[in-house]
Amino acid sequence: MAAKKGRKQVVRCLSCKKLRIKCDQVRPKCEYCAHTNRECIYPSDIPTSETNAEKDSPVEDIRRDLPLTQLTSVLSVSQLELRALKFFNDIGKLIVSYKNQRYIDNWEAVINPLSFQSPIVKKTLLATSSMLLSHFMNINTVDSKVLTSSFSVDSSQEAQAFFQTGTKYLQESIDERKHLLQDNSGFGIERIIVNDLITFGCLLIYNHKLVPLISATGYDVISMAKAYSDTRKMYSQSMTGLRLESLFFPKSNPILTCPPETNYWFTRVLEFEIVAFVSRNGNKSANMEEYFQALMDTFLLLKDACYAMAIVRFPFPLIACLTNFSDKYRQLLRNGDEFAFRLLFIYSCLCVISRIPLNRNDNIFVDYISEFKNIIFSKYGEFSYPIDRELYHLVIRTNFVVDFGDMTRFHPLQQCEPLMDLSWLERYIDSLEKTNTLLQCI
Repeated sequence: MAAKKGRKQVVRCLSCKKLRIKCDQVRPKCEYCAHTNRECIYPSDIPTSETNAEKDSPVEDIRRDLPLTQLTSVLSVSQLELRALKFFNDIGKLIVSYKNQRYIDNWEAVINPLSFQSPIVKKTLLATSSMLLSHFMNINTVDSKVLTSSFSVDSSQEAQAFFQTGTKYLQESIDERKHLLQDNSGFGIERIIVNDLITFGCLLIYNHKLVPLISATGYDVISMAKAYSDTRKMYSQSMTGLRLESLFFPKSNPILTCPPETNYWFTRVLEFEIVAFVSRNGNKSANMEEYFQALMDTFLLLKDACYAMAIVRFPFPLIACLTNFSDKYRQLLRNGDEFAFRLLFIYSCLCVISRIPLNRNDNIFVDYISEFKNIIFSKYGEFSYPIDRELYHLVIRTNFVVDFGDMTRFHPLQQCEPLMDLSWLERYIDSLEKTNTLLQCI
């Protein structure tokens, strides 16, 4: 009897092996990797030993410290880029997540695996890692001081190299996104959504004014946030099962919605001011009810974000407001509506005191805050609303920050009295309540 033949060994590329799908074993790229624009790496392509040159190099070979899955995915990147990735894995993820373990776990479960397979996600992660490292060249641990301090790009030549690498990859990923939108497969959609998530955080946390918050040209964060939001809405059904929603904070999440009867120090004031402003200026709007609703929806979005920040104890619900702004509110901004600008001013102030930008005094939020102040002063000679004056003082003249869990309890009369005179606030609120009562009677 003839000897039984042994089972033929199946050789698959690492991407197909990880997904447990059939691989046609074509080189240099199998059909799956070619279709999804992934790097196609076979086990036989992985070096089994270091070269003598690597052993003799005085630069630490960071690849030895990376898990095998990471090693096989970053073989084509430079030593500089490997260092940035290692920094992000060890330190950077704690900074961008504000040490929130739930977010770290979701990031590692969703984003890390995709960055090993998708060139655009890999580029965006390299951009984030490199730009972040340019701020924290000498940081070895992440404590409360790191999370509450203001950081600029390190002045060293090495840090500048990391920053340039980061901006290069960020631009490449933004350009590549346009091409990926033509791919309607689940793989393409997932890559776009994850790329948008990382890019959006990168632009807001350490933007370095690469893209302004809002601009007359339309090339700004407001427009990019709308593009990201539109993509998510367009492919919402295709996202089912991709585990991506856990990384976002949609306004529809009932757990993160503030109870209607709840008020904070600024929401009580702001709601009355919106009613009074619309009543005085309603004739300037083609549809007063629609105009009022656009402002109120934005106000409620900010209120929900503050509530959600206290629940999850980190600032991403506030960041997510930019993608959750309504199209009507965005159009008001484009039309130069004064109160819409004011709501964006208040939002920017909340972002600064919530420690979202790495550099407190030099970021897109402070730029907009200063621009808004100049617009209002050129028209009225001073701030139109006292609360704006105090918020401006709090952001520009002090280093005040608020703990995320304390955002719902943040009250100037209790926490900021040593910094400024707020004796006017209760009297001002009383006057607003009386005005609101009179308007309801008209």
